[in-house]
Amino acid sequence: MDEQFSRLVLLYGEEAFKRLQTMKVIVFGCGGVGASACEALIRSGVTHIALVDFDVIAPSNLNRQLHTTTLNINQKKIEALKERCLTINPNANIQTYDVFVDEVFCEEVIQHYDAVIDALDTVSAKEAIIVHAVKYKKIIVSSMGMGNRFDPTQVTLTTLNKTTYDPLAKVLRYRLRRREVYDKIQVVFSRETPIKQDHQVSESTVRKQAFPPASAIFVPVSAGLAAAYSCIDQWLKGATL
Repeated sequence: MDEQFSRLVLLYGEEAFKRLQTMKVIVFGCGGVGASACEALIRSGVTHIALVDFDVIAPSNLNRQLHTTTLNINQKKIEALKERCLTINPNANIQTYDVFVDEVFCEEVIQHYDAVIDALDTVSAKEAIIVHAVKYKKIIVSSMGMGNRFDPTQVTLTTLNKTTYDPLAKVLRYRLRRREVYDKIQVVFSRETPIKQDHQVSESTVRKQAFPPASAIFVPVSAGLAAAYSCIDQWLKGATL
């Protein structure tokens, strides 16, 4: 066994580790949560990972996104994260999708993976990801709102129907129920009450750009670690929807 993963084999056992290396995971979103989840997967022995994002690295990402540095500003996030993953495990198979996530893309792609990590913050995209993960009986872990929060000890794994004080989760529950998709999927959720960010930073008519969420490294990285853990744990236990 490769020395790089020798300590993992002590934790998982040889047969479980071999099973882990067969898992194919697709990560939607390469920001604070997604980058952390992806790095946790690659360091944990997962060798088949797909990255989905259409954004580029901005200076405002440097405070919380693990793959960002002053040297890769304006680089595609998927490419920067792929490069980082391959420096950790050069033998990994990293697929990238430079796309905006919609129903058609989810229908075409999700069926080819074993597990899905949703680290996006757009409700319509999250809805499409979850609907198709459930449709194809894939392992799914979805990250709820992590902005405007500071305390990593409040991040926890639960099911969507048990989330509280999270506007994103509330809207998502409503939309999924309209499509007759149950709301007991696994999510990463923060129990911390978010601050109200009312400081306008631009004249944009898009609220998220005019009033971007406050952020620090602690919460999104913790959420990514929890999502990766849940994904691996469900796979090793043989869980399916």
